[in-house]
Formats: sequence, structure tokens, C-alpha cells
Amino acid sequence: MVRLASGVYTQTIDFEGRQITVEGDPADPSAVVFDGTGSTEAVVRFTSGEDQKSILRGVTIRNGVSGSTVPGTTTRAGGGIFVVEASPRIESCLVTMNNATLGGGVYVQGGAPTLSFSTFTFNESVAYGGAMYLDDSLAMIDSCGFAGNLGGSSGGAVHARDGSVLILESVFESNEAFQPGGAISWETDGTGMLIVEASTIRENVSLTAGGGVATLFMSDPAIELRTTEICDNAPDDIFGGFVDGGGNSMCDCVGDLTGDGFVTGADLGLLLGAWGPCPAEGDCVADINGDGEVSGADLGLLLGAWGECMSP
Repeated sequence: MVRLASGVYTQTIDFEGRQITVEGDPADPSAVVFDGTGSTEAVVRFTSGEDQKSILRGVTIRNGVSGSTVPGTTTRAGGGIFVVEASPRIESCLVTMNNATLGGGVYVQGGAPTLSFSTFTFNESVAYGGAMYLDDSLAMIDSCGFAGNLGGSSGGAVHARDGSVLILESVFESNEAFQPGGAISWETDGTGMLIVEASTIRENVSLTAGGGVATLFMSDPAIELRTTEICDNAPDDIFGGFVDGGGNSMCDCVGDLTGDGFVTGADLGLLLGAWGPCPAEGDCVADINGDGEVSGADLGLLLGAWGECMSP
């Protein structure tokens, strides 16, 4: 284990495949800072097949200004942390004020990294993933917080593409994106899966749609939400549909198409009357899951919310 004294370190780190733990202060990661000001690479890099015995713990990663080059492209990604085909553990860290084209704070391609008990704030991307971009990865995000991150396209906090991603017991608040997915955006060609479980997604903003979460490009399967609170996002909570894994809490009263505070036969009548593909223009209020058509999936959500609307 490498234990670091308190202070600000201006050099970058490349784990170079080593199975070591680099540790600052897990109780106060602000005491040990890696500052990327002036660097032409990501502040921390895992690109040599690192596994779960390669651990970064209890440090602040800040001011990564460009990231590293994604293999086979000219795109710069992961201003703070850059992971390619590796599976490190990143624990009890603060990743803040980093910038890149993709994944302002963190970029992951492949591998199965674990990011836990960490906080991601004020990171920015030119395109997708203000705080984090996950590309065809088996990543797990556990007990993390995301706030104040900005995505120039979708995914103000996190954008995931393909792979199998689990986000567990995490909080997304006050993130912003110019395109759908103020907090989280997702796309897949059908080979991937993104599950958000036991998490809170509140007060995030998209300038277009899906201030909370967004499934892009009619991806199937859509984002799956389980026992998650999604509330007070603007202009709405969800774009592009979602898979209801049960136990979710939403500020919007799902199925209350008339807005009278109850889900009743009046709402059922509106849904059945709108059955089929949504029109190209105009509102499609009966499309409860946002997948572009009124179908049995929407009917199931409406019937599951039958009765008086409940406060979240």
C-alpha cells in the first residue's frame, strides 16, 4: 500500500498494471489532492489490465483539463480518471472540476471497474457524460453522489453505452444536460443493460426532455428502475421509456391523465382512446412510459397506480 501525506500533488498517476493500493484519507479525501492543471493526460490512468487489486482510495481528483485519447480515435476523454479494459476499484474519492469531450470526470471503456462511496461534482463534458461515460463496460456504481455536473449533450452526470451497468444506492441531484438525460442517459444496440436500484434522482435538468433519465435512440431494453425515487426533474422525469422493476416512487402521479388526483375509469378511457403509435406532433399524454406508443405497457402502469394519488 502507498499511503500519501496530506497535500496537493501535481503529477499524474498511471497504475501501469500494478496491484497496489494508493490511499489518501478515506474520511477526508480533500486532504490529499491530485491536481491536473496543465496536464495533457487524465489525472489517473488505468490502461494496463488492472484488476480489483488495483485500488485508488480517499483522494481528490481535480482540474483534469483534457483527458486521454480514446484508443483508435482522436477523442479526448476522462479528464479526471481514464480506464480502458481494466477493472480497478475507486473508493471514497472526490472527483471534481474535471473536463473532457466524453466523461468529464471519468471515462471507462470495457472492463469491470467498481466506483463506490465517492462523490462527483462540477465535472463537464463537451458531449456525453458530464461526470462519467461508460462504454461497453461491466461497471458498478455503489453509494455515490453526483451533483452540479454538466453534459454538453446527454447524461449530465452519467452516460452509458452498451455493457451491463448497475447503479446502486446513489444520489443524483442538480445535474444538467443540454439534451435528454439531465442525470442519466443510456443507449444500447440490444446487447446491454442499465439498472438503477435504490437510488434518488432529484432536481436535475435537461434543456429538452428527460431531466431525470433518458433512454436514447429507441434503445431496447430501456433503463430499468428499481426501488428508485425520481422526482422534481425538469422539464419532466423520464424520456424514451423505462422498465419498471417495481418499488419506484415518482412525484408525477403515474396514470392520472386527467390531473384530478385520482387514477380512475376516466383515465382508463383516455388511454384506450389513444391506443397505438403516438402522433408525430402534439402531446401523447397516455404514453406513460414514453416509448412512443400507447400499449399494454402503459395500461399496466395505469392499473398499477389505480386509486388516489399518493405523495412521494
